[in-house]
Amino acid sequence: MKVMIFYNLVKLYMSLASSILSEGKGILIVVFFVIMINSSFTLINFLYPNITSSDTLPYQLWVNALILFYFILPSGNDHYFLN
Repeated sequence: MKVMIFYNLVKLYMSLASSILSEGKGILIVVFFVIMINSSFTLINFLYPNITSSDTLPYQLWVNALILFYFILPSGNDHYFLN
């Protein structure tokens, strides 16, 4: 059950972030989404008391790393991938 909650949360936030960035809004909205994601992990700990923060910390770090890689790494294919 924990994994499905985190999977749906990540899927929702990544789709929202990609749609906002495709419209060219700005870095402030991205920072807002990162704050929302980290707040939602705190909210999960509050709503489900049997899930401790040490259980959600690896997922939170994993999601933050995915977001960081999504914005830093290039999105297009380079020419050496096509050869």
